[in-house]
Amino acid sequence: MTRTATETVARVETAASLQDVAVQVIGLRGELADLRAHSKLGCEHVADTVGELLDRAVCAARRRGPFRALANWWSGSNVEAAFRAMHRAEAEIARLYDEDRIRAAAPEALDRLRVCATDDRHRIEWERHLAAQNGRLTAAELSKVIQLGHEAKDQRYAKVRRFRNIVLSAAALITVFLALFAVIVSRAPDAVPLCFTAPPDTVLDCPTSSGRGASGGDVWIVMLLGMLGGSLAAAVSVRNIRGAPTPYNLATALALLKVPAGALTAVGALLLISGEVVPGLAPLASQEQILCYALVFGYAQQALTTLIDKKAGDLVTGVRDKGGDEGKPTR
Repeated sequence: MTRTATETVARVETAASLQDVAVQVIGLRGELADLRAHSKLGCEHVADTVGELLDRAVCAARRRGPFRALANWWSGSNVEAAFRAMHRAEAEIARLYDEDRIRAAAPEALDRLRVCATDDRHRIEWERHLAAQNGRLTAAELSKVIQLGHEAKDQRYAKVRRFRNIVLSAAALITVFLALFAVIVSRAPDAVPLCFTAPPDTVLDCPTSSGRGASGGDVWIVMLLGMLGGSLAAAVSVRNIRGAPTPYNLATALALLKVPAGALTAVGALLLISGEVVPGLAPLASQEQILCYALVFGYAQQALTTLIDKKAGDLVTGVRDKGGDEGKPTR
């Protein structure tokens, strides 16, 4: 994406994040008001702490300026800080719960801890404690379970964000490399010929012409057709997108990677065929075959990026919270 387009995405996602935080803060403030009205004396210090945390959550989500929004979209610092403050407020509110509220909130909190902290020693310790207590929690214990579950979940979200950034960085680097490669080859088309002579003919078939020799437009045509094939693969992969339980849109990042990867595989495959490196593939016999192969090999990048898709799917599955997702915005 260009810088302007990226800044636009960052602004849109900032607005979505602010709206999501605002809605959840309103709900937590309402719950806090209800608890203060029905709780015993002595809860004011907890209520004040919760109120301050909610204020910080809203302040962290209020980002201004395109460049600051772009930086926060990349690092996730402000939105993640907003949700951390809101999660801690949720944990503190639990200290004011009566027995009925504890019984209602405990299954979701325990399920979140089990799903998100799969390898965490805290989860094992709490499971032993709950077994000894027949599954009963006090308000303080429920607060701690909520806190640990959200912390484990936020850590996994951060892993997804870092993976998304790696994918976007790879897409950007491939794009820059291909642009540099295309500029150089277009000025010296004979240095990296993408033309074929199929015996018994002696006519030189190239992506942009037949019988006139290599030209500077050959590499651009091959790359554009490869990008078209990569775009088709990205469009087809949309069918595998499910409701993302993460705040980061890995599907978009993966789609952006497939487009330049298609151009890369199209150029590389034609070079391999031209050098007779690939067994069983004869030199291409016409201009039309060259163009078709460029398109097909652009789509064939899916065989390489499937491994990245699988890794992304594993990360998304790892943060799936069966205990209820708080609906973080997709960014």
